[in-house]
This record gives sequence, structure tokens and C-alpha cells, in this order.
Amino acid sequence: MKPDFSLIQNNIDIKEYLEPSPNNYEYDDVIDEDKRTFCQYYCEKIKDNQMIINTFFITDFIKPKPIKIASLIVKIDIYFLTNCLFYSDSYISQKFNSTEKETIFSFYSSSVQRFIYSTLVSNIIDYIINFFFVDGTKIKKILLKYKKEPIYLRYEITRISKSILKYIKILTNINYFIIIFSWYYLSCFNNVYPNINRECILSSLSIIIVMQIIPFIFAFLETLIRFISIKCESEKLFKISLFLS
Repeated sequence: MKPDFSLIQNNIDIKEYLEPSPNNYEYDDVIDEDKRTFCQYYCEKIKDNQMIINTFFITDFIKPKPIKIASLIVKIDIYFLTNCLFYSDSYISQKFNSTEKETIFSFYSSSVQRFIYSTLVSNIIDYIINFFFVDGTKIKKILLKYKKEPIYLRYEITRISKSILKYIKILTNINYFIIIFSWYYLSCFNNVYPNINRECILSSLSIIIVMQIIPFIFAFLETLIRFISIKCESEKLFKISLFLS
């Protein structure tokens, strides 16, 4: 498949794309130039960091929507897989022989450790998956460097397009492998431990829901600290908000 430079050009406004992002401003520049309101900044952070919203409502020519949807499916699949992997034999045996009625409190208290482990493993795998996407900053640097030299610019964009296609193929193969392996493992797990199916599904869904809520909380904290730092003219608070981002 031959990369199409004109397609990339038509999908984005190059001039707008090359505009410096206010999110990359230094503290003094933010004070002077960033005129976004609390709600505007908060909504932008949610769009960037919340997995479901970013997948379905944000257009990104570097990450086409079908690829983002495929990655979303794999991430959800990984949550189920990692959650089941951390069920210990002792816990399953205890659960099988228990005569006590389970409550919401007992369910979550017994699942906390699995939640933590599953979240850590899922985030690590998610971080690895993101390596297969070309960094938008790299493309911006190339566009800025060769914007007055269309021949070199076309060559560089073609080269990057080939890299994107190669990484997408690798990522697709990895996705297939993860899905096949995880559903094979989950099927075996459910057949061997049929009495724990319900808990496994509920705990996996709980992890997914919690992971979708966390970006709202962190985005709010970051936004709050950022605007307090601007109001109080505190660069230290501003650096804390950058850490949370």
C-alpha cells in the first residue's frame, strides 16, 4: 500500500496543526497567553485522557478510529484476562467452601489486591501498545523543518506513513494474539471454576468502570491545582499540576 501524502494533507489543517499547544506552554506563557476557562481546560483533558471518549469522539489522523477501537477492545480484554490471572488457588478454594452470604463490602474488600495488580499490568501493557503509534511531536518537528521544502517534506511524510503502516500491521497481529490467548484462557478458567464466573465478570467490570472514572478525578485535580497556581501566582503549584497530567 503506497502512503498518500495528499490524504494526510486533506485530513488536517497544517497551519492549525503546527500552532503551539497551550498545554506545552511554560508557566510565564500560561499566565500571559492561556485564556481558557476552567471548564474548557477540564473538558480538553477529559477528551485526551478518558479512553472511551478519546476513542469515539476525538479525530486523530495518526491514530485512525478503527485502530483506536481495536485497541480499546484489546484493553478491555486485557482487564478481564489479568483479573482472572490473579485469582489464587487458595482464594478459589476458600470461596468454594464458604457458606457465608457475600455482601458488596466483602466482595470489594476481597478484590482490592486483584484490582491493584490488574490495573498495574493493564497500564504497563497499555503503555507498550502506545509505542506502536508514531509520536505526533515528531511529525510536527518534520513539518516545521521542511515546510518550505515540499520535496523533502513529501519524502519525510511518505517515510513516516510507511512506518505507521508497519506498526499498525505489527499491532494488529499482537491484538489477534492477545484476543485469542485471553479468550482461550478465560474459557478454560470458566470451565474449571464455574462457581466463580459471576464474581470474575463483576470484578472485571468493576476494574473497567474504575479505570474510566479515574481520568475524570485526575483531570479535575490537575485543572484545580493549575488554576489555583495561576490565581496565586505559584509556579510550584503549577509544576505539581504538570506532574498530575
